[in-house]
Amino acid sequence: MHAPAEPTSTIEAPLVAVVIPVYNAASTLAHTVQSVTNQTYRNLEILLVDDGSSDASPEIAERLAEQDARIRVIRQANQGVAATRNNGAHAAKADYIAFLDNDDLWHPTKIEKQLSILIERGPDYGFVYAPCRIIATDDSHIGTEPLYVANGPSLIQLVYVYFPRTASGLLFRRAAFESIGDVDMRRHDPTYPWTTDDCVLTLKVAQRWQFATCPEFLVGYRRVAGSLSNNPLRQLHSQIVMVRMLQQDFGDEVPPFAWRWMLAFSHTAAAMGLLRSPGRRMEGVRMMLSAIRMDPPAFVDYVIERFIVAGGKLRAKVMKSAQARRRPFIEMSTLGDASPMAPLKAWRMKRLARIDRARWDVLTAQRR
Repeated sequence: MHAPAEPTSTIEAPLVAVVIPVYNAASTLAHTVQSVTNQTYRNLEILLVDDGSSDASPEIAERLAEQDARIRVIRQANQGVAATRNNGAHAAKADYIAFLDNDDLWHPTKIEKQLSILIERGPDYGFVYAPCRIIATDDSHIGTEPLYVANGPSLIQLVYVYFPRTASGLLFRRAAFESIGDVDMRRHDPTYPWTTDDCVLTLKVAQRWQFATCPEFLVGYRRVAGSLSNNPLRQLHSQIVMVRMLQQDFGDEVPPFAWRWMLAFSHTAAAMGLLRSPGRRMEGVRMMLSAIRMDPPAFVDYVIERFIVAGGKLRAKVMKSAQARRRPFIEMSTLGDASPMAPLKAWRMKRLARIDRARWDVLTAQRR
């Protein structure tokens, strides 16, 4: 295979670093890297950071590097995914940094479209997110992440909807990523293996930079057995740890009711997961009552959003959805509508957008 020339950064085509933390990913790594080397945007440096793998991942990574001069392999003792991302970003040379988990996939136009948005929006925009399709082990589509469109100052809106949800959908200006220091939630809860580093990272950047949404589904997020997304109680615990830490960091920049709204929504989502699990329905009922006590209107809104608003759209597209559901991710359209919002959530998002704008105006004035 012919190796591409070494990338060089120009004004027209700035260099973009792609950091892939690698840990025991022998079965998926080559496929994941292929989704990067197939990008329509070619000026990339691709860093495979092996986090002490015990399988054939290091050998596969070295073989991939021999086939494409843009790939560089870094090996380290096991430190966890957050530290591995940080180490890869520090080793990168580019002015833009993207992350990709070692079993996720990108649509070929992902970097091209996100970079265009960041450059067009200007230097106050520190990062852009592209939402994901959820895929099975065979790459087939099994679900779609909610798409909440936020642009501009967005910190409090992102707190409320707990969005974005995966680092594989993010592209950062290097200056924005480095402005917050290293993010690693294991330092706050070293005994807990599942964390919320992705969300912490985005919220801390949103505290200082503006945010953009690329309204296309350009990421294939692979859901596997045992993952945090399949464990509602552990996911909720991780979010509670995150909120306690960020409340201290953000102080009064985020109103207390925004944290309460977010946690009420998270409790409701966890309750729904438990109610669908045989033998855990009573836990789900107790969790549901906690959510209702926390924010009664939000529970009603959740039900409206999930079962009435979204349900209407689902019925209108049921045949189309059934045909698309098991199609390979790469064959699906990247286009999709923003997630339907029930009246309360829509009103709250508009209110929070005004608070975000006022907060940003104060921050801008302080910087002058």
